[in-house]
Amino acid sequence: MPEPPQTEHFTFVANSSDRDFSLLSFRKFSKTSLVFKDDYIEVYEPSETYKLRNLKLVEHVKMGGDIKPNWVKAVFQFNGKQEERFYSDRTSIKSNNWLGGSKKLLQAFREFEERQIYLGEALV
Repeated sequence: MPEPPQTEHFTFVANSSDRDFSLLSFRKFSKTSLVFKDDYIEVYEPSETYKLRNLKLVEHVKMGGDIKPNWVKAVFQFNGKQEERFYSDRTSIKSNNWLGGSKKLLQAFREFEERQIYLGEALV
């Protein structure tokens, strides 16, 4: 059965990482596209594309030598296990991002989180 049409709410080009970094020099991240739709987030990473649906936690965090929180930590259920990813708005990487420039990205994640439907412990 085909999925119902989805409204596109936000689109971001972001840096992403699958781990937290305590030292600035050890950061390794990749360019990722995030498309926020009604029921899921389409994630386009260099090696894979997937739909993120089961968002458990969203936080604004800082890593390494950051002055302010500028990464969005997303914890979600994927393929039966809990995973976490860190995203930073790539459009503001020059100066604004070092000073906390991922607020719009954080807001997009929080709005998506509010649209999820919970039935007990399960997400629909």
